[in-house]
Amino acid sequence: MSFWQISPSSAASVSFSAPEKHPSYALRLLQISLLLVSLVLSTEAGANFDKGMRFYDQELYTHALNTFLKAAEKGDARAQLMAGRLYEDGRGGDYDPAQAHVWYQKAADQGLAEGQYLLGMQYLERGDLPRHQVDAIGWIRKAAEQGLTEAEFQLGLMYKQGAGTGTSFQKAEKWFYKAALKGHADAQYQLALLAEDGAGAKQNYRAALNWHTQAAKQGHAEAALALAYLHYYGLGTHIDMDQAAQWLQKAADSGILVAQYNLAVMYEGYPRLKPNLTASLKWYKSACEGGYSRACDGYRKMEKVHHERLEGALEGTLETAEY
Repeated sequence: MSFWQISPSSAASVSFSAPEKHPSYALRLLQISLLLVSLVLSTEAGANFDKGMRFYDQELYTHALNTFLKAAEKGDARAQLMAGRLYEDGRGGDYDPAQAHVWYQKAADQGLAEGQYLLGMQYLERGDLPRHQVDAIGWIRKAAEQGLTEAEFQLGLMYKQGAGTGTSFQKAEKWFYKAALKGHADAQYQLALLAEDGAGAKQNYRAALNWHTQAAKQGHAEAALALAYLHYYGLGTHIDMDQAAQWLQKAADSGILVAQYNLAVMYEGYPRLKPNLTASLKWYKSACEGGYSRACDGYRKMEKVHHERLEGALEGTLETAEY
């Protein structure tokens, strides 16, 4: 049998059609074209975002906003987030929370955790309708589930307060713990309060001491105050007046009036052999002038004692000089 199905002489009269295209061939070409266009736009948007960040770092907020908007309109989620922040802060233009909401929504819809969190916070701060709190916890939970630390803390707070959901100390503890492990001082403080108050569980002063200490070492004033009380009363540890005074001092230095008052009381009678009456007078005065009325009686009493001691010292000096 001959290999050729047609004879060479008749080959010239035979026409060959182009190979038949697969039905999805044109669609595939379109997809490739769209992908190339998307890559170009993405590269351009990325360049605009980087340029916007340079303006932002230089505090040229109007230029930053305009540049972010170019990238945001091309779908860059990071630029959408930054445009929202500038509108919400009123930097680079007018304060416009409605525009901020628009851009946060776009960033959140693309799955950007920071956009989800800030969108949720907008709903939470609005809070004039029950559905706003429901929307808030929904978006904040999405951000927390992506590991955004601030969202984890906020979600814990919402579960503790029952905002947008039923109160659940167990869930609050779960989310506070996640944020606390990452060094979030407010989460550490809240976790300590749950352990200290025994909300939803047994009191655990040792755990409270641990978390208050971690928060206080980061400069958390309320944690320092709580830590002073634990050391003063020996809760979760032994009684340690020096530690109590140290942490009260830090809380007082941060401007907490009740800490200033308690520090004044402590100095009035501690150490027992030689109380620090000058320090006591100082902190009574500071708390009184700050509006802590209970401190005013102590201030007047300590001021009288201070003057009497000064007068006594002066008389003694004069008697020595005469002698």
